[in-house]
Amino acid sequence: MKNKNLIFFLFLVMFSCQKMDNMLIAQSYDDKIKVLDLPFDSNNINYKGKDKNGFFIYDKTFQKNTFYNSLSRVFGKISFSKNIDLLLIERNSTDDEHTEPIITIYSYDIRKNKKLDSLNIYETLNSEATVEKRFLIDKTKKIHIYENSEGYDINDKGKDTLIVQKVETHYIISDIGKFILFNNKKISPKNLSVADNWNGKYHFEASNRDNAKTIYDINIKFLDDISIDINDDGSKESYSHLEAIQLNEEKIKIVFNSSLEDEMGIIYIEKLGEEYVISGNPIYFINPGNNEMPLQKIK
Repeated sequence: MKNKNLIFFLFLVMFSCQKMDNMLIAQSYDDKIKVLDLPFDSNNINYKGKDKNGFFIYDKTFQKNTFYNSLSRVFGKISFSKNIDLLLIERNSTDDEHTEPIITIYSYDIRKNKKLDSLNIYETLNSEATVEKRFLIDKTKKIHIYENSEGYDINDKGKDTLIVQKVETHYIISDIGKFILFNNKKISPKNLSVADNWNGKYHFEASNRDNAKTIYDINIKFLDDISIDINDDGSKESYSHLEAIQLNEEKIKIVFNSSLEDEMGIIYIEKLGEEYVISGNPIYFINPGNNEMPLQKIK
């Protein structure tokens, strides 16, 4: 009987501790977390408080907390959806090559008090090589990370050669809070808004001399997530998860079927002022002589 009472007591203690831990998470989460305005650029972050060796000095605001089990602090939050927030956590790395805090972004389920996914978006390393990772979170809550690195390597002739690399990675966030990588190497920080301008639904239809109608319905969610529905006089085809190539700020190329000959699986969309046009061989051969035709952007 005593053993049963002991087991029951331990169960109550464990349950109470878990409940208290959840309460602490909820209290820590709701307590004075700064809401960040978008777009948010890491260039606005100031880590000037450093020692003579160039290492950031961590004060008492960095401590173990419910979000990260090491010296860290919550920088701010961004509302992603009704139930998910994005938390930016500054943390101290145990690696002595890091001269500044690492910033990790977490997707956080508010209802379940649970971290869903994480992504390192800010780092500064300085040793034999230097690495700088910086970020921008735009108004559509896409995350853009820019990493610059410099270091020396020995070439085939035995001489030290400076290697400089610049890498861009871009992430969207799924409905369940997962960070999903997408890349468009044509996008640079100054042109991020240009890429967003293509988002929307487009409609094109035209008839040939025999009154056979061709219809294109194009949905551009992102430049690497495009779907096209084609109705060629009753013959229907659908393509999804297509990726556009941005030829310049005003024109993109979409390959929807690479197996077709004579570039019949390629279209181009161009913005001319406030209007859009569609071109390519599939459009040209509807009525030969018309290289491009009007394209309606629905929304």
